[in-house]
Amino acid sequence: MTIRIESTAMRPLWLALALVLLAAALSLPANAQGGIYPPDSTPNGNTYGEWSALWWRWFLSIDADEHPALGGDCATGQLGSVWYLATVPSVGAPRLVNCTIPSGKLLLIPLINVECSNVEPTPFYGESAEDRQKCANALMDRAASLAAWVDGKHVSNIKNFRFTSPNFSFVPHPNNLFGIEASTGEAVGDGYYLMLAPMSPGTHTIRVMGSLHVRLDDPPPAQVRIDTTFVINVQ
Repeated sequence: MTIRIESTAMRPLWLALALVLLAAALSLPANAQGGIYPPDSTPNGNTYGEWSALWWRWFLSIDADEHPALGGDCATGQLGSVWYLATVPSVGAPRLVNCTIPSGKLLLIPLINVECSNVEPTPFYGESAEDRQKCANALMDRAASLAAWVDGKHVSNIKNFRFTSPNFSFVPHPNNLFGIEASTGEAVGDGYYLMLAPMSPGTHTIRVMGSLHVRLDDPPPAQVRIDTTFVINVQ
């Protein structure tokens, strides 16, 4: 016979531990894969599509001379609880990007993405919101070779993470990466994104890959290739 002796003094400790574990579980996204918010979730109140519009506003608002996509400080232009990471086409060897972020930040990372606006030339031009959506969708339909890893773990079902943004307005920096000369514009974006829950302090790696044919007319199409590894230092 086993006799169990339990001190009533221990009960508050066990209760506190249970509450801590419950809070930790509730802080993670439902059905999250390695801390990645699922496609139908609303991290911090926005859908993936809505976050992608905010990503584009951030991306287009930064001076090309200090842009994180070209080696600038990844803290540039970052505000709020979600930080944005940027990829640019890889020429030759894969790109390696080092980024230091504060703890407690969510990360929005595009694998590959496009936008069409009313202030850019073909094949990125769309006069109306409907035209812009059709333009972005048609370009992104040509995406291929999609893959992602978070701390060495492969992200499965990556094709479920494609999102179209709502039509959004933006104010490009005068020296923006795309050479947009207008002071304001209207755009719709389409692409593959991952939203990561806050990562633990320390060093993490995120690798994203993708390719895209950006010409819709004559072959051979111009191809954009993405192969970027982010080394994230969470402080």
